Amino acid sequence: MTGIFLTSQGQYLKIRQMAGKRHFVVCEIQIFGYCPENFCGYNCSVPCHCRIPGPMKDKLTAVCTSGCAGRATGRNGLCNHVCSNTTWGEECTYQCGHCNNGESCNASNGHCKTCTAGYKPTPKCEDECDLGKYGLNCSRNCGHCGLELDCEKVSGNCSAGCDAGWNGTLCDQECENGTYGSNCSETCGNCVAGCKKGTGTCLGGCLSGFKGETCKYIDQEITQGIESPQSDSSTGHNCSPKTRMHQCHLVFDITAVDRFSAMQVLPCYVLLEAISLEINQTFVKVSLK
Repeated sequence: MTGIFLTSQGQYLKIRQMAGKRHFVVCEIQIFGYCPENFCGYNCSVPCHCRIPGPMKDKLTAVCTSGCAGRATGRNGLCNHVCSNTTWGEECTYQCGHCNNGESCNASNGHCKTCTAGYKPTPKCEDECDLGKYGLNCSRNCGHCGLELDCEKVSGNCSAGCDAGWNGTLCDQECENGTYGSNCSETCGNCVAGCKKGTGTCLGGCLSGFKGETCKYIDQEITQGIESPQSDSSTGHNCSPKTRMHQCHLVFDITAVDRFSAMQVLPCYVLLEAISLEINQTFVKVSLK
């Protein structure tokens, strides 16, 4: 007889001598039982999170020949450690990188499917974007942030504000024509062809009657050599005749400082060669040559 196999379950194994036999020989008895789920070994003390339950040999050795299930890992074919959503490695000792949308990394090698914004698209998503880059896959360029600081790597915002000549949340919007400086809060001077957006320096020089890099200062030379004022009966204002032209000093109560509109409302009908504005709150002093 080659062997007797029993498939029934129970707590005891009884062996009785058969009738009419003086003795019998027992060569080998093997009794197998099943451990609780995810436990293996001769005394069921070894965790074994196998992908597919293996043969009896696997259950005795705790080696998962089918691989580990879920986030289980281990050394030498064992699957005796279960990593959390933020750890990986044979004993779950390493931290996951910055996987996109809070996803877990691979428990065996730490790789992410994709990286979150602000990090280079490397397998483990551990490296922040380079200087001047931000966003998903570091594919966007930072704006013109102030104080030579870099932008925030996820959103691209500039925490220190913008460089002079730029505005907007991302500091990527150049000042409109006629404005310059920090947050584009300054107005260009009396320039021939506009001003530089960062410094306000005039392009093409100043209009007649103004001087300085920003052309905001009155050129006093145009007032030199003026004779004492005389009454101009046609206008009712004090004017000084000089070579077929008049020098008038007029004060207007206007709230909108506009060189061209001021020229249109001047009460002196004179030949205009230059005009200058001296701002004092809501009053504008207009000097004509």
